[in-house]
Amino acid sequence: MRWGPESADWVTRCARRIGSGVAAESRDESGLGSFEPNIATMTVVTSHPSACGESAVGAATRRLLAVTGTLFLATATLSFAQVTVIEPEPLTPARDAADLGNRQFLQLTGEGCAVGFRAGALDRAHHLLRRLEVVTYYFNRWSDVPVPIAAYLLDREGWKDYELTGVYGIPLRPGPVAVMAPAEGDDEAVLWWREALGTSQVPMVPGVPLKGTPEGAGALAIADVLMQVEAARGFVQRVGLLGRSAWAGEVAAHLAALVIFGEHEPGRLPDIGSFYARLYESQGGGSANALSAYSPLLSQGDAEEMRTWLWFQGAFYEGARRIYAKSGKKSVKALLKLSRESGGVLSEEKLVEKYPELSGWLQGAFGAETG
Repeated sequence: MRWGPESADWVTRCARRIGSGVAAESRDESGLGSFEPNIATMTVVTSHPSACGESAVGAATRRLLAVTGTLFLATATLSFAQVTVIEPEPLTPARDAADLGNRQFLQLTGEGCAVGFRAGALDRAHHLLRRLEVVTYYFNRWSDVPVPIAAYLLDREGWKDYELTGVYGIPLRPGPVAVMAPAEGDDEAVLWWREALGTSQVPMVPGVPLKGTPEGAGALAIADVLMQVEAARGFVQRVGLLGRSAWAGEVAAHLAALVIFGEHEPGRLPDIGSFYARLYESQGGGSANALSAYSPLLSQGDAEEMRTWLWFQGAFYEGARRIYAKSGKKSVKALLKLSRESGGVLSEEKLVEKYPELSGWLQGAFGAETG
């Protein structure tokens, strides 16, 4: 699935309005005006477990992406096109998949993406959809392989209700298509990020929050930064940017997210870089963990395991930043070329050969291997 030239203007307008996705002035600077959504026009998605044994999230994700939603903005109506969907792969690990059976979500759909949400989270869903439309636009520019994204917004009680793992406030990707994300930046999420970053206050975003506190809006802005990387992990898996070692794919995912930020929100790059640097330092700093200790499952563990996972995110971002500093907006295309040359696998050897800066990063960012 590819977009034609007529889609570029819409993406540009979306990008101008993305901001943090959580805060806005009372006047919409996009020129489209404030919006008054008509809930009656939105599709209600009810998901049931498949009788043939398909995982609940897989079935719900396909249903969420397979229908067309409509959102009213001021006097204009924007109708989002139906999405072509790849059959989701089995979720791994299955025990961590959300049980979406017999549940209901309101939903918005866009080009290659959809957002499921509950009553009270429409504005959050709308902003997140804008972001994901820009993200999927770039995925489709870089590769012919469609990479659909279905985000589900939940409050803390909903997170508990679905018995999701990990820490509320940090996006969780239970499969190649679905991503569970926070619907709000509550007081507990604010406290978590204060402690994780080692600061007395969560970095706040410009504008007046439409809901909650300025620090709560900051917590959601952080979640959206991590959400963009989670979406990129799905892209990396689909297009052959995984290496034989976990670090190659992780750096590729951070790089894809970084390039999109650089193209559409370049003013946020210093703050994003500071965020990851702060995570890295506050969770132990240089050489705190050996590279072999990394596992994606750390993000589904308890608070201590999550802090270790966040430390690794800071380390992987630094690797991506070094590639981006050299190749800029062409970085992802450069990695895809390396993957094709290696038969659809991102060779760590060729990656370091092309980007010698990674050699010093690998030696200095991680602790010594033991045993």
